[in-house]
Amino acid sequence: MARQGEAIVNVVYRTSSFATIDRKRRTTGDRNSTERQLWLQRIIQDAVLTEMFPKSCIDVHLTILQEDGSALAACVNAAAAALVDAGIPIKDMFSACTVGLVNNQKPIVDLNHAESEGCGGAVVTVAVYQRRKELNYLCLEGKINIESFESAANLAIEGAVTAVRAMRTFIQEDGLEKCSKLESLSTSRESH
Repeated sequence: MARQGEAIVNVVYRTSSFATIDRKRRTTGDRNSTERQLWLQRIIQDAVLTEMFPKSCIDVHLTILQEDGSALAACVNAAAAALVDAGIPIKDMFSACTVGLVNNQKPIVDLNHAESEGCGGAVVTVAVYQRRKELNYLCLEGKINIESFESAANLAIEGAVTAVRAMRTFIQEDGLEKCSKLESLSTSRESH
């Protein structure tokens, strides 16, 4: 919930009916979707500098078109890139990553659907701020011993930092491309 004099961040999360293998499964309003929407709301609300936009509402709509695993991490990364692209100031660049443990031993980064269903072990999802190396979100699904949990969480943090680097590179390249298009438009207008 936003405080007085700050923007409200509204997050809508849904999964399209054709996104999953099991088409009979509910895609909105079920416990899993509601929980994901709540976590996404908290992660994004915490990252945005809401005090810069009093009496405003920032809407973030996230729709899963194909759920092939690591959906929450993908939504966090998509939201971070979209906020930066829209020019909405954030405290720090943030990203997320999911790590699963096959039989609670071998870690797999960024699980797809088959890996997450067949891993037979725990799944760790983290969201982290890049510069501060601070956790914004941590979720453990399944049972795991503390040593395996620490190694999986550290691997997920490394994966999230790698995702931020990739997003940052793309955003910078995209920004340069947009600037060059604007410059070419302004020079073509000046010549006419």
